[in-house]
Amino acid sequence: MLRLSKMLLILVLLSLATNVDADESWEQLFTPEPKQDLGGLKGFFTPTPNQDLGGLKGFFEQSGTSKYRVHSKVLATQFYVQGAVAWDVDALKRFGCIDSPYGRVSDNPPDCTPRRNPFYLALPYSDIGPDGEDSNKSKIPWYNKTKHSGKNRTALKGRWVEVTHGSRKVYAQLIDCLPVSGSESSWNKQCNHFNYVFGDGKPTYPGIDISPSTSRYLGLYKGGYHSDDHVSWTFVDDEDVPYGPWKKYPAWDNNVYWTPSPYFSHAPKGKIELTPNNLSILLAGKYPVVVTFGATSCPPCRALRKSLSTLQKEGWNFAFVTVTGDRDPLTGEKIANWLYPTFDKAVRDIVGDKRKGDGIPRTYFIKTSRSHRQIGGIDTGDLRGIFRAMKFRKNP
Repeated sequence: MLRLSKMLLILVLLSLATNVDADESWEQLFTPEPKQDLGGLKGFFTPTPNQDLGGLKGFFEQSGTSKYRVHSKVLATQFYVQGAVAWDVDALKRFGCIDSPYGRVSDNPPDCTPRRNPFYLALPYSDIGPDGEDSNKSKIPWYNKTKHSGKNRTALKGRWVEVTHGSRKVYAQLIDCLPVSGSESSWNKQCNHFNYVFGDGKPTYPGIDISPSTSRYLGLYKGGYHSDDHVSWTFVDDEDVPYGPWKKYPAWDNNVYWTPSPYFSHAPKGKIELTPNNLSILLAGKYPVVVTFGATSCPPCRALRKSLSTLQKEGWNFAFVTVTGDRDPLTGEKIANWLYPTFDKAVRDIVGDKRKGDGIPRTYFIKTSRSHRQIGGIDTGDLRGIFRAMKFRKNP
C-alpha cells in the first residue's frame, strides 16, 4: 500500500510539472496562498518539528505558521492591574482603574472603561531589572541594539502573544514579569527564566499569567474566578495580530517607567485583593494604605469596612485592604491557611510592629514612613480624626 502511494505521488508531481510555465518556480507552485483552505492536505504541507527540508522548505511552508517557538501544555493563572507592573510603576494610573475580575459582564471591569488594552499577560522573564541588563537580552529574536540597548530599555514590554485554549485563540500584550513561586527574593532571579520563554526549557509553575479579559475570552473565566488550566502560547509580530477586541483599546507602549510620575496619586477605590506579589506595591508610599486584620464572623470588623468605604466616598485618598482568617469579606471565598499569617508577618515587618497579644479587628494606618496601629472597632468619626492626625488628604 505504501509503495502504491509513493507511485501515485510521483505521477501527480510529473503531471503538474508538465503544466509549470518556464518562469514559475517549484516553490511558488507548492506554497499555499494566504488563507488557502488545504482541507485534508493540511498535514501534507506541514513538516514535522525539526525536520530537515533542504531545498523543499518552500514546499512545506504555510501562511500563518508562527516563526517563534510554540509553548504547549503551560499552566495559566490570572492576575490583574491594581498597582505597578514590571516595567511601569504607574501602570494603574495609565490603565485608569483596578482591573478587577469581579462583577464583569464584558471585557471591562465594572464602571470602568480601560485607557489601555485589557488583554495583557505576564511571563517569567525580564530583560532588565534593578541590577541592570540581563546577559541574555541580546538573544531575544527581535532584539535591536539601537532600540533596546540600555538598562532603561526593554525588548519585551508591549510585545504581542498568541494564547490558545482548545479551539479558542486570543491575542494579548506582555506587560509584566511573573515571579515564580518559591523563587529567590532577588527580582532578577525570579524573572530570569530565559530558557523557558525563548528556548526549550521546561515551563515554570505557573508558566503564564493572564488578565481577566484574556481569561474570559479563552473560556477560563468563572464569574471573577479563574479556572486554572493549560494553554499554548507563542510570540507574534505586530503585523500578524488580527483585528479583535484587543485592538479596540490603546495599546501598551514599549517605554519603561521606573520613577513614579510627580502628580497627586489617586489611590484605588474599594477593597483591594491582597496577594504576595502586590503587597510591597501597596505599601510603597504612593498613597496612604489602611490594612485591617479580622474575620467575617466579627461584627466590628464588618462595621469597620463599611466605615472605610464611607470615607472613600467622602473623597479621602487612601487604599484599604482587608485580610481575614476565614473568608474573603467581599467575595466569601475561602482563604488558604497560609494567607493570614503570611500577610500578618509581612505587614508587621514593614511597620516594625513587634507587639503581641492582639485582638481583632487590628488596623494599620500606613503613610510613607509613618504608621499607626489600633486594636478594636473604630467608628467613622474616630477614623476621620486618625486621618487628619496622619495628614491623609482628600482628592483634589
